[in-house]
Amino acid sequence: MAELDMQMLQKQYYDVLINGGNLNYLCEITAKECGLPVALALPTRTLIARSADYTQDLINEYIHNLEMCEQEEVKDMFFYVQNQIMTRHAVVDIYPYLTYKHINCGCFIGSTLYAVIDCQVTKKCDMDRAISIVEMSAPVFLTALRINRYVTAEMTCPMQIYLAGLLNRKDESWFQQNNLYKSPIDTIRTWQLFWCFPSQPEQERQRKNKVDHFCNTHRDVWYVEHDNGLVGIFNARQKGLLEDIIQLCSDVTPIGISEPFHELRDVVKQLHDTQTALRMLLFEEREDRVAFAADYKMLIQFLSVRPAAGSLEAEQFVLNQIRKYDETHESEYYKTMRAWLLCSMDYKKMANKLYVHRNTIVYRMQRIQELFGIDLNDCRTITNLYLSIFMDFT
Repeated sequence: MAELDMQMLQKQYYDVLINGGNLNYLCEITAKECGLPVALALPTRTLIARSADYTQDLINEYIHNLEMCEQEEVKDMFFYVQNQIMTRHAVVDIYPYLTYKHINCGCFIGSTLYAVIDCQVTKKCDMDRAISIVEMSAPVFLTALRINRYVTAEMTCPMQIYLAGLLNRKDESWFQQNNLYKSPIDTIRTWQLFWCFPSQPEQERQRKNKVDHFCNTHRDVWYVEHDNGLVGIFNARQKGLLEDIIQLCSDVTPIGISEPFHELRDVVKQLHDTQTALRMLLFEEREDRVAFAADYKMLIQFLSVRPAAGSLEAEQFVLNQIRKYDETHESEYYKTMRAWLLCSMDYKKMANKLYVHRNTIVYRMQRIQELFGIDLNDCRTITNLYLSIFMDFT
């Protein structure tokens, strides 16, 4: 058998997932790499997918003899399982039954066994290879179960429930009803948050599948759907995780990344800061795909202290005058003022941005000052105009 290439196998799984998560295709891919027949069953012992070489004899043996899904055995495994599921580890073991040995792998949601990948050893094989493949495939199959609606939206892990409760500002009684008196994870000392804007339905479906798969195959990262987008949290100290998340999400729409924080209870504030940073990135029309809240720290602090309404009345009044003048005279003074602020008052950059001659820019800026009485040499006026235009944008 060829040497196992985990990255190539992951790519094959990934291609199936983003195209609908066909469970039989996943069984075929896994069976081919293992060299063994593979089936996926629910705890009711209902086989819902299998590879072509998973014969009727194997089906009969599985249905009549597989005992892994019995409730008592799951209870016995509870504490071991509980330690595994929070870090995205699959639970894999080998069980001897009547005719064959079975490599069984449980797909868990919370502490509930939801599905079993059954790989029956019908011939001599590389057991270590087969186990490593089945273990890696467990979160892939779980993602496919979600995509195919075998797992409902309500069936989430405790960490996702806790995060959703924080984001939706649930009170203490709600957390107690869900047996979540504190965060299910107490080993992570530093968190970060990522926020993805909603996109077109087809792109959003593919991105959600990718993020779902990523979260199921990586430790210390969770996400929930919120405010029509995706909100995720992850261990800020885990090397490489931030870069992987950026690469995963930013190809669809720009994403925002929060500053590191230590208390999960601060997640609402961190989301707000991250959304502000992302809006600033879009407002500035930069080509960057990632907005770091740390890059806009002072602006975010200022906006959080200074009320949005009523604090920039003079500048907003002037901007309204400019807009009305443009509508009446078919001029472009508002667009020119915006470009002046975003291009750091560089007339050459403004000319390139607006596709006009530099002399046109010089003329327009002179007219803006004459018509509307704006002192463009006053730093407070400039700052307030910038903030007012940003608030118009949001």
